[in-house]
Amino acid sequence: MRTRLALLTVAFFVATTVRSQTTTDFQSLARLFDYDAKQPLDLQDKIIEEFPDGTLHDIYCDVVGQVDAIHFVGHAAPIPLLLQFANYEQYFDKISMQHYIGTASDPKKVLFYDTGHDLNDFQALEDRYEWLVNQIHLRREPILQETK
Repeated sequence: MRTRLALLTVAFFVATTVRSQTTTDFQSLARLFDYDAKQPLDLQDKIIEEFPDGTLHDIYCDVVGQVDAIHFVGHAAPIPLLLQFANYEQYFDKISMQHYIGTASDPKKVLFYDTGHDLNDFQALEDRYEWLVNQIHLRREPILQETK
């Protein structure tokens, strides 16, 4: 939750800087975090709160959307791509994954793992390492060393 809040905070300040003609007053920016100290902060209310340029979600999408990888992954050729996806992804649905895979240029290798967004599956690490060994000709070393 803290990561999402930090990401939203950064996106908001970036969006406000980009749209500096709308507001540059720090006190106006700080109102995003105004809340009654006796009540818990409901981040969802702040996300859907209206600002001069739309909701915080709209502003975030405008700024981050410009650098979204979907705009660039189709132009990677002839560089090979390794696309690793989680079967238990919390943030992206299967349709979005398939759209990303379809947009990505060839050559590409697509792998799915039974894990969440962080891909903390050992097989994902092993596959990524093996792919890098093959692509940039690294000397293959064991990922985990045996203990005696």
